[in-house]
Amino acid sequence: MDNRKERPQERWDRKNEYITMGVKAYRKEVNEFKNACAKTGVTVSGQVRKMMKDYVDEVSENGQTH
Repeated sequence: MDNRKERPQERWDRKNEYITMGVKAYRKEVNEFKNACAKTGVTVSGQVRKMMKDYVDEVSENGQTH
């Protein structure tokens, strides 16, 4: 059993079912995306969540996108 104490942030994450999602991408694409986010004043994670929600909404409305 792990004896390390759970941090408050970890408890919040678990309680709210907040997870980390990993994505593989080319470094150049990631850097361009990060720079675009910084330029427009949005966070990378906030923009990714917005794109995920927009895509789910689009699929729900149309049945599918392609």
